[in-house]
Amino acid sequence: MAIRLVPPIVGGGLAASLVDRLPRQRVLVWSEAACAATIAGALVGVMAGSRPVVFAFVGLCGLVSMVSSVAGNALIPMTVEQDELAAANGIHAVGQEAAMAL
Repeated sequence: MAIRLVPPIVGGGLAASLVDRLPRQRVLVWSEAACAATIAGALVGVMAGSRPVVFAFVGLCGLVSMVSSVAGNALIPMTVEQDELAAANGIHAVGQEAAMAL
């Protein structure tokens, strides 16, 4: 449980400072690529039967996914008008929850 919960908590603060300093679009693309790489690493660990490898990559995925989440949220104000911001944030949140449910 700690391996899954601690990295996103720690990563939240790091992600906010990283996204504020770098171009948000690039951060989003690179963080999504890093998430895919961590999932691939976890799958390799599963196929090899190595729990420590799986745990390490799942923890790393939690850390990297925070960067992706913050970058995605930061892009919303850049893509919609101010009067549409509340609706865009709502749609984004519903989409994230639907993805988690699936």
